[in-house]
Amino acid sequence: MSDTSPAEAGSQHRSAGRAQTRALLSHGPVRLLFGARSVSLLGDFLVPVALATALLQNGGGPTDLGLVLAARSVPGVVFLLLGGAVGDRLSRRHVMVVAESVACLSQLALGVVILTGRLSVPLVAALVAVRATTSAFFNPAATGAIADVTPSGLLQRAYGLFGTAATAAELLGPAVAGGLLIWLSPGCVIIADGMTFAVSAALVWRLPLSRPRPSAERPPLRRELLGGFVHLRRERWLGVLILSACAFQFFFITSLDVLGPSVIADIMGTAAGWSVLMVAFGIGATAGSLLGMQWRVRQPLVAACTAMVCLSGPALVALALEAPLWMLAVSQMGAGLAMGLFNVLEQYTIAERVPTELMARVDSVNRLGSSVLRPAGMAMVGPVAGLLGTGHTLLLAAAAATIAMAVPLAVSDVRALRRR
Repeated sequence: MSDTSPAEAGSQHRSAGRAQTRALLSHGPVRLLFGARSVSLLGDFLVPVALATALLQNGGGPTDLGLVLAARSVPGVVFLLLGGAVGDRLSRRHVMVVAESVACLSQLALGVVILTGRLSVPLVAALVAVRATTSAFFNPAATGAIADVTPSGLLQRAYGLFGTAATAAELLGPAVAGGLLIWLSPGCVIIADGMTFAVSAALVWRLPLSRPRPSAERPPLRRELLGGFVHLRRERWLGVLILSACAFQFFFITSLDVLGPSVIADIMGTAAGWSVLMVAFGIGATAGSLLGMQWRVRQPLVAACTAMVCLSGPALVALALEAPLWMLAVSQMGAGLAMGLFNVLEQYTIAERVPTELMARVDSVNRLGSSVLRPAGMAMVGPVAGLLGTGHTLLLAAAAATIAMAVPLAVSDVRALRRR
């Protein structure tokens, strides 16, 4: 029998976790990539607030903002598979540097357009689409690069660390943008975002990533475009997970984003309380990412899906019942925690089982498959709520999203996965 008390064991585990994080960040390539991602993500989350402010100040309305947001989402669907193939075919460092450089130029141009008062919705939409296209190439390459640069045995902690940076940026970005807009114009804020991409590109350029295969050894690009799908056929658990996430985003994310603000407006008389819930969600997501770093669970996907089943649905149910604000905030925090945990454990499991030369393509298939129905959901949920009522729509969405995340738990291939 061990003489170590539970408190001492917990303290030892936390100390070991901190030591692993220090070891991870002391590794030069990880530190460079983490710095690059952190600074560009923070800059990225400044833009929605600044862009909406610029459009409104120049006489734009919801329709104009909707067109710009559509321009931001469409390229991800169109170019994501190509971005994944390029990220596995060419040097990931070069792909990321070119993507960040083009993103820098597009954001600088957008800032100048706003500052000079020559803002037009088609021009803004075009520049936003260019920026969104760079993400379709950068993100799959970056996911593969994390696996490339992480020392052996620290992969789960690495994805948790990068996931925490993303949720922290999502949480802090709008607040920082609001503060900057008190002193600066929207154009200046967007130019600042452009400069973050320049910093990111400079850091990524220093990464010592492995060279791509010689051109003579590469299969045709058309075959590589399908490489992620071919691997998906061999990994049944991954296909189930992508379909489940696709249904979850269709029901949960769209209902939350479209109907949530109107419910808060009905409860409080203003939609301003929605920001409180988004902060609560961000805090939960950050906590979930940190938990994902620490938790060496035997069945990662079972734990991730169980958390989603237990904690995501109540967020929509609380909105449907128009619960008090504190209860809504707690439910949003729970949903954020589940999603942050899920993202880390899912990425860790994929990285552990997918060959590094396929990582970018599998990541692009995962991103595309998980979000492909979200635009349709955004368009449909409003009319459905008009027919059934907002409360009933939210309850149905909560039930459907919960079932979607429960399906993988019934699949033997998912239950059979153990951490290595």
